[in-house]
Amino acid sequence: MCRMAGYVGPDAPLSTLLFDGDHSLSHQAYTPRELVRGNVNVDGTGIAWWDAHDAEPLSYVTSAPPWADPNLERLAPRLKSATMIAAVRSATPGMAFGVDNVSPFAYGDLAGSHNGWIENFRGPIGQSLIADLPPAQFSSLSAVNDSRVIFLCAAKHAAQCDTLLDALNATLAEVGRACNTFGASAALNLVLARKDEIAACRFSVGAPCNTLYVATTSPPPTEMPTGRATSLASEPLDATLDWQLVDDFHCVHITHAGTTISAATL
Repeated sequence: MCRMAGYVGPDAPLSTLLFDGDHSLSHQAYTPRELVRGNVNVDGTGIAWWDAHDAEPLSYVTSAPPWADPNLERLAPRLKSATMIAAVRSATPGMAFGVDNVSPFAYGDLAGSHNGWIENFRGPIGQSLIADLPPAQFSSLSAVNDSRVIFLCAAKHAAQCDTLLDALNATLAEVGRACNTFGASAALNLVLARKDEIAACRFSVGAPCNTLYVATTSPPPTEMPTGRATSLASEPLDATLDWQLVDDFHCVHITHAGTTISAATL
């Protein structure tokens, strides 16, 4: 089912999401508290982040859980970014194992991660979504699983939409229509990120929504807006922060200037 997290704020180590909190993604990999399906998230770990000089994300993915990759444990406290998203994977039965299946995925200046599943994806619904990918996105389909295909749908819409939030809503609308057409249920929490922003939605079709939380630490007024730090997560990462549960079928848009929460517009 997976657990995800994101961050926008002053430069912070990648370990902020992966290791530092008392319920970090490393902890959520083996002791999740709010999974709708599954028990653990030990089928892979990934993180995408941006440096100061490049619009395209850097990424690190491994098929191991966070604690089992010594390179990740050494690098995460030393690499810093102002925008990052990360995930630990619980492979859906029938989906392949390996690094090509581990999110966050990246395409151009976009990175993204999906928390959930599509019922009977390896059938007409998956074929339909893949068939609607433009050649550019189709050519990057290095592995066939629901999460990667959903992300490439998002990359398609990101190239066509004015804003990242518009692309998020367009993606969920497309996937939702396909699910309804083929009578499939789906859990579709989706996180998309560019260098200075994250857009995410708590969404499903015919199934319970996975959880999604957001928390903001406000700096002294003299440091606004760059001192504000906002975190997004499937489950709260750190008990010291004031986490707000996002309502079902609502989207979150996070920038350095602030955070907005709005109903999904499909």
